[in-house]
Amino acid sequence: KQWYQRRVAITAGDVLDAQYLYDNTKDETYLRRCIKPLECLLVNHKRIVIKDSAINAVCYGAKLTLPGVLRFESGIEVGEEVVIMTTKGEAVAIGNALMTSSTIATCDHGIAVKLKRVIMDRDAYPRKWGLGPMASVKKGLKKAGKLDKHGKPNDNTPPEWLKIINDNKEPVSFTPIPPSNPTLNEVVSNAETTLKRPRSESETSETKARSEGEEKKKKKKKIIVAGEAVSQETEDTDGEKKKKKKKKKKEKSLDESTAETTETESGEKKKKKKKSKDLDTTI
Repeated sequence: KQWYQRRVAITAGDVLDAQYLYDNTKDETYLRRCIKPLECLLVNHKRIVIKDSAINAVCYGAKLTLPGVLRFESGIEVGEEVVIMTTKGEAVAIGNALMTSSTIATCDHGIAVKLKRVIMDRDAYPRKWGLGPMASVKKGLKKAGKLDKHGKPNDNTPPEWLKIINDNKEPVSFTPIPPSNPTLNEVVSNAETTLKRPRSESETSETKARSEGEEKKKKKKKIIVAGEAVSQETEDTDGEKKKKKKKKKKEKSLDESTAETTETESGEKKKKKKKSKDLDTTI
């Protein structure tokens, strides 16, 4: 008692002084010394750290199973009061351990802690339960009326589902695959179809318009390719015609040059003849 009074206990006057100090000087050290978090009361308890995906389920009253355990303290005994906490150090709940620390380390399934008092508020963390393959099959059976509203079997439940339930009660490794019963498969397929949104008339018209537009684009591409081939052929023919014209021009220029040379030669011969005649006459 003396230790508690000396270390932890405070008076109402201390609270008033701390509030006055904080209001006037904005110094919160005295106020933090007087008002402490809840986790300070649970320091002497053994701790079990759980995953963030299991916190909200524990807040709703679910028992803590081994798949949700992340870390645990050594020396836990059966029936001992333990604290369930988050990775950030926040207290989630208080409960009684149903397994020792050695069994928690060796086993991979089973209930580890039975809750006694929940501390954290609900929906502080997101919900993460009911998203597995078996949970989805169970929801489909509930919708089809093969299970009651609490998920328990009734007269319409298929035998495959009863076998799965009995197998899960025994400690046998089980992979959660939907059963191969045709009625159950029909239920699952119906549930999937109900979850899928039906296509509206606008969507079907949009898909038709898209397909027609793609076909038109393909036709245009074909026409463009054919036009390119025709243009290449016309370019080739035009190039051949131009080459022929150039050849004709060259031939004409050569003929004209030869004709000019012959004319000059004939003119020079005539001049020579005239000169010879003039010389004869003079002689």
